[in-house]
Amino acid sequence: MLSLINDILDLAKVEAGRIEVYPVEFALQPIVAECLHTVEPMLKSAHVRLVQAVEADLPTLVTDRDKVRQILMNLLSNAAKFTPTGTITISARCHSGVLAVAVADTGIGIPEEALEYVFEEFHQVDSSTTREYGGTGLGLAISRHLARLLGGDMAVQSTVGMGSTFTVMRPTRPCRSAMASRAGCSYGCVAGTLGSTRNARKFSSASTRRPVFRCAMPRL
Repeated sequence: MLSLINDILDLAKVEAGRIEVYPVEFALQPIVAECLHTVEPMLKSAHVRLVQAVEADLPTLVTDRDKVRQILMNLLSNAAKFTPTGTITISARCHSGVLAVAVADTGIGIPEEALEYVFEEFHQVDSSTTREYGGTGLGLAISRHLARLLGGDMAVQSTVGMGSTFTVMRPTRPCRSAMASRAGCSYGCVAGTLGSTRNARKFSSASTRRPVFRCAMPRL
């Protein structure tokens, strides 16, 4: 019940534009290692193996560290819930300034006709899934909201009986508006105190607020 309440509160904050982004510079690999350690007790059995495949030369990120961790934990815990045997792999690679982080599992998979609904609030594949595996149906919705809040997006690929792969994509380093105005940012970056994804260009001018940045990266 507490998990459901927390998920509802998180979703309400995102949709109401009451979540702010505090960018810091950090390396991704330590967060991945931390998340894998945290999710290990959630595994269904000893027959599930966690695999890390993070490129060694990834650039540091400039974004909200806590929200990146929340996204990864949501995806990993979701994979742990639906993977009774096999592997859960988290990988990360960078190409042309865009970081792609994927969580792939060998779990039960998602029917093709249900894929377009997996990011909807309170959605489960069917009622039997809810009864057998539990969950609030909010984790994936919140994760995609947060990914978009950070200037990226999320995609899913899945095959029933073979597993699912959820991929988060975003620029490694969104540029600041002052630089964008001089150099011309191809992603159309803007700066300020970020509201919701629905009102992404409404910012507070209060000098006591910490600056936040959003890069309007085209959907990948």
